Amino acid sequence: MKTSMSRRKRSLGFIPGLLALVTSLLAFSVGVKLFIPAVFLVFMAVPSAMLAVLLKSLRLGILSIFFAAFAWFSSPAVGLLAFKSDNVFFCLSATGLILAVTLFLYWYRASRA
Repeated sequence: MKTSMSRRKRSLGFIPGLLALVTSLLAFSVGVKLFIPAVFLVFMAVPSAMLAVLLKSLRLGILSIFFAAFAWFSSPAVGLLAFKSDNVFFCLSATGLILAVTLFLYWYRASRA
């Protein structure tokens, strides 16, 4: 009975986690150019990611917060760090991909055990 309850709670965390991940990836990809709605997408992604973390969907929440933070910092509309180089955007994307693959492998190992 306890396992079905924990699975249900995990599946509840999956919904806001996936929403946060898609929103933060969208904000990250369009935030490179001067696109102000990307900043507002970050404001939608962070609360969803926090809700996902609270509902025990840690991997999606961590990945969403990573991409949302770098969408915020890489957006020229914010002006905190004006990344003008495509190389920096590529490095951040590669780091996010490595993080996503690492989190997926940890999840895969945990689900098989």
